[in-house]
Parts: sequence; structure tokens; C-alpha cells
Amino acid sequence: MAFERCDYVKNVTIGNNVIGINAAAFGSCSQLFSIELPSSLTSINGFAFANCSGMTSITCKAVTPPALGIGYGTSGNLSSNNVFTNVDKSIPLYVPYKSIDAYKAAHGWKEFTNILPIPGTEPEKFIVTFQNYDGTELQSSELEIGVIPEYTGATPTKPADAQYTYTFGGWAPEVGTVTRDMIYTAVFETTLNKYSVTWQDEDGNPIKTDEVAYGETPVFSGATPTKAATAEYTYEFAGWLPKIKEVTENVKYTTFFERNKIEPTVYTVNINGENCSLNISNNLPAGATLQVEVVADECLEFEKWSDGETANPRRITVTDDANLTAEFNKVTYTITGETENEGGEVQIIP
Repeated sequence: MAFERCDYVKNVTIGNNVIGINAAAFGSCSQLFSIELPSSLTSINGFAFANCSGMTSITCKAVTPPALGIGYGTSGNLSSNNVFTNVDKSIPLYVPYKSIDAYKAAHGWKEFTNILPIPGTEPEKFIVTFQNYDGTELQSSELEIGVIPEYTGATPTKPADAQYTYTFGGWAPEVGTVTRDMIYTAVFETTLNKYSVTWQDEDGNPIKTDEVAYGETPVFSGATPTKAATAEYTYEFAGWLPKIKEVTENVKYTTFFERNKIEPTVYTVNINGENCSLNISNNLPAGATLQVEVVADECLEFEKWSDGETANPRRITVTDDANLTAEFNKVTYTITGETENEGGEVQIIP
């Protein structure tokens, strides 16, 4: 009863070694507007703060809500709810942060409707940020110390480039218990891209198609390409166009051939005339044509060629070395005349 009805008492702070407060210890102190109770406190007896109508705040540092002792009510009956009789229950009641729920459930204390954490007892909070590979913020939150953060946003992505395709692989550093402000950056697993390498002929017709990894130099593994010869040229495979290089994209390579001119085979054709003005020798390529005609001397007439051909003039197509000779017959003249004895004929052969 030491301070009961003491109007000069305005603030009360009770030392940390006190474990209990006697009944009506501060009862009816109408000018008392704040009290601070120690963490060692375990019980408060009846009417200890009853009728302190000027009370504006209460701070209780005890982690476990002190038991509110039984005393006598205004009617003379025993009561366990009279410790704070006629104290405004809407004033702030400050208690340890971790004990708020306990006070809200404790008998007598739960009548206070504005139970708040004692300033400074709240767990320390830190900012935890999740960001993408390029620093773009994906999620940020303020978390208490000791909590393991959880990313709840969409799976991070990274666009593929020429060399790689990217798949989300986790966070760096590895997500752990909050002890300070942290930034976690998305990390990605890489898959080396592959590209289509098409080998084609000069007309654009595919010969072969390969899948080649980025940065590798393609090698054609098929049969050596060929190109059909013409009457004038043969073709020898010389490589691919454009020049083969390391793969960075889909690419097409076209056959390239060196052209070699066909040198014609030359044949010798000798054409001879017997007793005529023809004696010809020619070196001619295969397939060449030659027209020849013989004109016989007087007293001779053309009969045939040595190969049996009788045409004159004639056209010769060269397929091999050849010797042709014109063959002639001598002309026979018949003279008819009269003699002194009898008529008759005379043959003259030059």
C-alpha cells in the first residue's frame, strides 16, 4: 500500500530484480500515467494499479505474462481481473515482440486491445533482393533475421545468343538464412547451340546436311563430289564456296570445280592420188570432217578410193589415222576408119 492514492506519482519504473508487486501498491494514483515493469516480474497482486484513471501507457518487459493475482473486487468478492480496474484498456501495452501472442491470450492481459512490441525488441530486418542475370530486380522484401528467404516469382529467363541456350539453374550465392542485406542473382546453365550445315551442288541441290556445334569447323564426310564432263571440258572438285570456317549460324556450302579444257586427239590423214595432181597430208582432231576431190590427169579416169568408196568428191569424218589412195583407170580410145583393103577399128591406149 506504499504508494496508494499518491497523486504526485506520475511515472513508475520498477527495478529488474523485482518478481512481484503487492496488492493495491499503486492503487488510485490518479496522476500516474505510465508504468514500466521489469523482465523479472512474475506476478502482480490485486488492485495493484486499480483506479489509475490517468494511465496512458504500460510497458511490461517480462517474456512470460506475469500472473495477475487475486484480490477483492469493489463488491467485496474475490476477483482476478481487478489489477487494472478502471484503467483504459485501449492504451498501448508494450511487451516483448516475441511475447505479443502470449499477452493477447493471457488472463487479464488479453483485455488490452492495443498490445504492441517494445521498441527495439522487434527482430532486426534486412532487405533481401532477387535479381536476374542483368541486374533486373525480380523480387525484394524485408525479412527478419534468421528467416530463409523464398523466391515466389516467375522462373527467371535469359535470351539465347548465337553460342548458347540458357536454362535457369539457381541463385548465386546459394540462398541461406538472413543475417544481413542480401542480393541473390539468377545463374543459368548453358547448352551449346548447334547449327545446320548444308552441302549442296552448283544447282542448289542438297548433297548432305550436318548438325554442327557452335565454334566447330565443319568437315564434309561424304563421297568426293563430281561433275559430268562436256565435249570441251572435264571438271575436278576443288572445294567449297564460301570458304569453310567455324560455325556461328546456319550455313550452306556449294561445290566448286576446276575446269580443264579437253585437248583434241589429232589424227593424220594422208590422201594420195596415183597419176593425178593430189597428194594431201592433214593432222586433224577426232570428229573433224574433211572434204576431198580428185581430178584425174588426161588419159585417166577416177575409179574408186582404196577403202572401196567410189564417191568423188567425198566427205571424211576423222576417227583414226587413215591413208586413202585414189585409184584410176587408163582411158581407152577407139578410132574407126577405112583402109584400102577393108574397114576396121583401132584401139589406142595411151
